[in-house]
Amino acid sequence: MGCLTIVFTIHNDSGKCDEDELLKIIRALDPDIIFEELSESSYDLCYHNMSMHTLEVRALRRYLREKAVPHIPVDDILPPQNFKEEMDLLLDYVENDSIAYLPLINETRLKTEQFGFGYLVSADFDALSVRAQEELEKSVAESNSDQLKRIFWTWNDLLRRREECMLSTIFSIFRSVPNRNGILLVGAEHRRPIVEGIMRRVAAEPDLITWTVWTGGEPSSNGDTHDG
Repeated sequence: MGCLTIVFTIHNDSGKCDEDELLKIIRALDPDIIFEELSESSYDLCYHNMSMHTLEVRALRRYLREKAVPHIPVDDILPPQNFKEEMDLLLDYVENDSIAYLPLINETRLKTEQFGFGYLVSADFDALSVRAQEELEKSVAESNSDQLKRIFWTWNDLLRRREECMLSTIFSIFRSVPNRNGILLVGAEHRRPIVEGIMRRVAAEPDLITWTVWTGGEPSSNGDTHDG
């Protein structure tokens, strides 16, 4: 049976969430296979072209100089063309329309800076994220803008398809190379769907993977995502 530890991250350094701290986590987990929230094209930019530099990639580059292990991109669902510009339009609208949205985002960022990676799996992070999402949904629903509603639907559909792609790829790899000690580095905004997706898949294939979530101390067992 293989082992998978999920490490929820952010993509840019922020206070205690920096590449030094992430490198310490990876070293402590000592994986022999690493799954990254990257597409094939982004993977090339990060490791071949060397023109893309996320927090996770910078930490991994350092780790891979210490220990050569397979590191595999598993997020190969690409957004539509010009989707970043559309998302910027949506978020600009919500930030100006909702009094509560931006303060919630800023509070989350401040606490992430203060408390580090362990905060990303805390009940407080979850609560702030849920409230921010509710404000965003409410603002879009009340906008009377078909364009904003379409962008919001496309965004949610893209997130779910990306999460399913990541998990399908990981489980397929564990079927072909079992008994590995793997880690998945994935953004904290995917936490709930990723955990729920793994729970469904493990229920269907209980002998394939034992999975844990890194919580800032000892990993929590088989999907326990309480504070740690």
